[in-house]
Amino acid sequence: MKQNRRLSILALTAALAVLVIGCTLTSTKTCVPDGTKVCFDKTSQTYRIEDGAKIVVEVPTKEYGDRLVEQFNATHPESTELLSYAIRNAKSEITPDLRFMTQNEAALNYASLMVLDDSMSDLLSNNLQWDKSEEVNLEGLRFVPMSATGFTFIYDETVLSDLGVSLEDADADGLPDAIDTVEEITAVAANYLAQDAKRTYTSVFPLAFNEALSFYPFLTAGGWEIFPEDIATEPGFETPEFLEALTLIEKLGASTIVAQRPVDPVKLVWQFDQVLSGKEFLFSLASEWMYVEAYENRTKHNVRYARFPAMGDHVPTPLVSVEGYVIQNTAYPSAAHEVLRVIREVESLNAFAATVRKTLLVHPSLVDLVTYPDAKQQELAKAYVHSQSFPLIALEGNPKVLGFTMYRQMDILPVLKRLFLQEITAKQAQDEIVLLSIDWISDNHGYPTEVIKTNE
Repeated sequence: MKQNRRLSILALTAALAVLVIGCTLTSTKTCVPDGTKVCFDKTSQTYRIEDGAKIVVEVPTKEYGDRLVEQFNATHPESTELLSYAIRNAKSEITPDLRFMTQNEAALNYASLMVLDDSMSDLLSNNLQWDKSEEVNLEGLRFVPMSATGFTFIYDETVLSDLGVSLEDADADGLPDAIDTVEEITAVAANYLAQDAKRTYTSVFPLAFNEALSFYPFLTAGGWEIFPEDIATEPGFETPEFLEALTLIEKLGASTIVAQRPVDPVKLVWQFDQVLSGKEFLFSLASEWMYVEAYENRTKHNVRYARFPAMGDHVPTPLVSVEGYVIQNTAYPSAAHEVLRVIREVESLNAFAATVRKTLLVHPSLVDLVTYPDAKQQELAKAYVHSQSFPLIALEGNPKVLGFTMYRQMDILPVLKRLFLQEITAKQAQDEIVLLSIDWISDNHGYPTEVIKTNE
């Protein structure tokens, strides 16, 4: 009986296996791209193309458009008439199937963006930086991040070398191991300042208490990020992580390395460009639009971009603006998927890096596989791995207003400046900032009706 039962089970298992294989083959064969569906070929890991498909892709530059079409045609020699391009911001009556847009534009066009097939998420699992613009992709992949721009940490490699600081980067994160942490750069700064009594804290690491975006990274030093629960009325200013950052800022202000005594409050303003107009500096912040290259040409120094040094257990995360691709208004969804797949191939990423003056966003495992026209782009690409895209969460009670507007508009910087100057404690600063955020949300009608009724 037991033997017969085993045979019956084996026969049933075999039958099920045949059935599953048959269904899979049938499914693959019956998925015909007809303009109503996306057909993914698991064997070739590509998307099938509709008969007569024509796809227009929006591109930042003509050079990139030419390279992308060339790459697609090399991949699909049977469809060399399929892909053409339109240059972004150029006057044209052509509506692109794939558009290149900012994350804010993607959010505004959210309802019209195509939710990409689940197979695309699988294909790009080790290709994208999924934490960038994630709000647009909470309900399915719609926006594929391509490039970013924003603040990064910079250091003068020439000055470090003159100080005898090792430039070895054993962990290959883009920042020399000798300055991986704030404690380490503080020690280097002490040596730097000791060489010349005329040097001031602004030469070591300037802080801007009148420019909110450049200050944001320091507020993340305790592991805090704004809207940790993705709720615009809950910025997280009351959390231990935010208090930890404030404590670090308080200690920074008390340091004789960062701020020489007596502190001149007038100097606690934006002066990153003044640093780059001087003869030399040690550490600073910069964005891609600043005149780093001009400084290098004038001083013959080498400036390097990198992630921020760790503060405590965390690496500060600056904010970046993100651009990327979406599929919108296409009659050929399967072919559009195939174009997008090709866009994210390493060869096409190389084409983007070579022809577009934007820093690529790629999965950390790919950063060293992409060929950049100069070392600076690769440095920025590594630095942006540790960045955060601007939050796109709107106020629930007033959806027309983005929650991040709070950070831009509330008077947080005067409080932080008083903290830095030792006029208030970290806890006092936290309490003031929490009250400022509550007032701002109320003034902008951000709380949903049920919250308002509960608090009445």
